[in-house]
Amino acid sequence: MRTFLLIPFSLLFGCLNLYSQSISISEARSKALGTVVTVSGIASNGAEFGVIRFIQDPTGGIAIYDNALTDIERGDSVIVTGELTEFNGLLEISNVSSWQRFALGKEMAPIDLIPADAYQESREGQLVRVKNVTFVQSGNFSGSSANYSISDGSSNYQVRILGTTDIAGTPIPSGKISLTGVMGEYRSNYQLQPRSLQDIGTVGPQFLSILQQSDIQPFSFTVSWTTDVPSTSILRYGPTPALGSEVSDTAMRTAHSFKLSGLNHGSVYYVQGLSIDANGDTGKSNVVAMATRSISPGNIYVYFNNPVDTTYKLNTPAHFVNKALADTVIAYIDRAKESIDIAIYNIDNKNGIVTALNNAYARGVNVRLIAGEGVNSSGYGQINIGVGNKKKAPPSSPNYGIMHHKFLVIDAEATVPADAYVITGATNFTDNQINRDPNNMVIFQDQAMARSFAIEFEEMWGGKFGADKADNTPHQFVVGGREVELYFSPSDNTEEHIKKVIRASDEEFYFILLIWTRYGLAYDIRDQIQNENIFAAGIVEDTSSSSFPFNIVAPEMNGRMLVDNKSWIMHHKYAISDPQFADKEPMLLTGSHNWTTSANVRNDENTVIIHDQDIARQFLQEFSARFKEAGGGDLLIVSGVGELPRINLRIFPNPVSTALFVESSGPLLYRIYNMSGRLMGSGTLNGPGQIEVSAFPAGLYFLKAENEKGTAGIQFMIVR
Repeated sequence: MRTFLLIPFSLLFGCLNLYSQSISISEARSKALGTVVTVSGIASNGAEFGVIRFIQDPTGGIAIYDNALTDIERGDSVIVTGELTEFNGLLEISNVSSWQRFALGKEMAPIDLIPADAYQESREGQLVRVKNVTFVQSGNFSGSSANYSISDGSSNYQVRILGTTDIAGTPIPSGKISLTGVMGEYRSNYQLQPRSLQDIGTVGPQFLSILQQSDIQPFSFTVSWTTDVPSTSILRYGPTPALGSEVSDTAMRTAHSFKLSGLNHGSVYYVQGLSIDANGDTGKSNVVAMATRSISPGNIYVYFNNPVDTTYKLNTPAHFVNKALADTVIAYIDRAKESIDIAIYNIDNKNGIVTALNNAYARGVNVRLIAGEGVNSSGYGQINIGVGNKKKAPPSSPNYGIMHHKFLVIDAEATVPADAYVITGATNFTDNQINRDPNNMVIFQDQAMARSFAIEFEEMWGGKFGADKADNTPHQFVVGGREVELYFSPSDNTEEHIKKVIRASDEEFYFILLIWTRYGLAYDIRDQIQNENIFAAGIVEDTSSSSFPFNIVAPEMNGRMLVDNKSWIMHHKYAISDPQFADKEPMLLTGSHNWTTSANVRNDENTVIIHDQDIARQFLQEFSARFKEAGGGDLLIVSGVGELPRINLRIFPNPVSTALFVESSGPLLYRIYNMSGRLMGSGTLNGPGQIEVSAFPAGLYFLKAENEKGTAGIQFMIVR
């Protein structure tokens, strides 16, 4: 967990200087509008409310509205200087002239109040909790921002559910609840604003975690949860959110678990847990989607459109398909028998993909396409898949970003499970993206994955985009024996799962990003370097918008935080955790999701996390090649980590002045690097031989040799 931020003395001095000017929030609230004030406090919310942040100290709370603070996260301690303004009755600090963050992860507990005391001017901007209240409305919360009423039995009070939270689109709780939120105001109406589903609690047994899925099999899986007090166990489940079936256990316990059997393979089920305590009060979870294991072959294929470094292969050399990603996509389109659903930010027909879609429609395949609002007009115009079978996402607005998906679902409901495929990754289906800009593509031959992507597609096809969507897809899968996770934005709080991958890294972490604006992810990488001593290396394309996260991690990475300066667009969005350490649970994360606020809370995005060393090593092969191109040298040298197979190699003399003699058991390719990772020379030897080094300056060098059996590396010194 993040604790306090280590900051340079100059910044610490600046914080102390601001502290000397700061006043309490309650004092600031008493000042006239237009007054410039300096206050400090702990943030009660992050991006779940969009731009606005609420901070509070022991004396009160206040809103801050300024784009400069959009990377502040819940629990961050900040000092802010700005002007007191008012927006429809809500007191705010805006026109921020300076701010500094000086600590992390220190969330404040809500203040427990009865509703009559909570809905007061003195509580505006504070995090409060009211108990024993019920929602007046029933059904589901709207997918967009809307007002609701709660009752304490005598009076009604207003609750504001923002479309940018994960509450939007979920069922409205029935029965008595506790409700936590920040107290806001709009035109003399005080509004309690919950930040997430975790702010809605039951009066009965409290669920200490979300429902957990385990032992995922084709015809069964286990669902578990824990409660704070002993209570009974009820699990409702079914193939739709309406549920319909139920199992129960009257034993009073805090650990609850059911194995659901007799299910269909590769299928999505919805489950809800309930527990009743000794007082007869009921606590219940949200309805959660889970999937059984598919009986599909479970193959996962990875493709890249730029050369790779196969030095780092484990079992599978990475597929580099020069000028042929389009051929791969077309080949899968051509094998579709029943349906193709494609959500793609941009597409053209320079490589024949549109023609392949049109041909699939002509032979009777049901083809549907959703494109980004700014899709290539020529490519979109050439799509001929039937009236009403293509549409564009809505235009960007203050509450919506872009439809940024890149996925294609083939035959999700196929009678033969092996016919179901998903193609995803970072690649748009345009000529530059397919043939020039570094990109990746991942193909899953798995019906459970295909059906889950299909749920996301259907939601958008029905008109729900961005914050209007619900968290209604499974997140855990077993694909060919490998654990796979799937998350869609903005409904699934994807950034938290990116953080989990970062925090799980024990030895090494690699990443390539197009755009990076999220401070919290940078702090997590920095913390892993500082606290866990991991080796980290990264590449970012766009430093103009990524400069602040870049500057957070770069000082810790010893020259391994690089900027891609090629003519192409470095379009990847992937991260690799511990790829060379089988016992550290290697992981690969990729998809369409840039590490930005818009990707997390406004755009339609997808992210997959694959727990598999071979696939992580395929991406490491790609990363190594891009790292060298960006001037980072050879990872085998700079990292000093790895589990690659070793071959026998002996060199002499060492130190050497003119010729280095090499003894090996067979033909090999060799490369010589200086200690900064620069390639100084290379060649081949068919057996024992010598390498001329007389032209190299004196100093330390590294000889790297490889053949089909493995690799070896030896350091040597040249003296004169």
